[in-house]
Amino acid sequence: MALIIAEYQCDVLYRGQRLALAEFLPLKAENWITCGNALRLDWLSLCPPTDKGVRVQREDLDLWQETRDEAEIEFENEGGETYICGNPPYLGTRNQTSEQKSDIERVLSQYIPSWRSLDYVCGWLINAARYLENNDGAAAFVTTSSICQGSQVSVLWGEMFRLGCVINFAHAPFSWKNLAAHNAGVTVIIVGFSHSRNTKRLIYANLTSGESEAREVENINGYLKIPISYSAVLLGEMIL
Repeated sequence: MALIIAEYQCDVLYRGQRLALAEFLPLKAENWITCGNALRLDWLSLCPPTDKGVRVQREDLDLWQETRDEAEIEFENEGGETYICGNPPYLGTRNQTSEQKSDIERVLSQYIPSWRSLDYVCGWLINAARYLENNDGAAAFVTTSSICQGSQVSVLWGEMFRLGCVINFAHAPFSWKNLAAHNAGVTVIIVGFSHSRNTKRLIYANLTSGESEAREVENINGYLKIPISYSAVLLGEMIL
């Protein structure tokens, strides 16, 4: 969205507002928009891996209410690629509203008894993992580092691994901030996962020079660390 807005601003500056508006978000009649809560919608019905049958929900429902099917579009998946992009809220368990708690409960309670301890974004990770059960794809998130620290690791990543996911790459925690007027810096991580065990695993870390270094490893656990046994082998090689 930021790139779309930046392009529009450049078009206004160099081409004029009339031409800029003509190409800004060209939504046509044959396209559709589903307005709803990402933790209450069925991702597979909206982005099916094969065949037809995309369901469209009403656009005027409150985001926190249950959506209901209103129409069905003939959607032909011709074997192309599907991208699901989003910007979920990164709220800790103490900062979630009652509605957000309800969202997390809806997504996680059936599988994770200790779901109340998880950050809000964990709902998106679990939904992505379940989506990948039916698709040959991968997912990646930039998220607060808390999901890879403390008690959340066993709760979240225990379920992620049970769903068949492996961590393909990860970036160690680093400070991040945007250009907002009242910006609060946070510590984030980047984590990518899939069901593929044949791809190489990479861990990225920031060097003192400010550059990022990638290291290939055999496995990455929920703490975004190399397992102890593998670390011991690396340490032994360094000593030798």
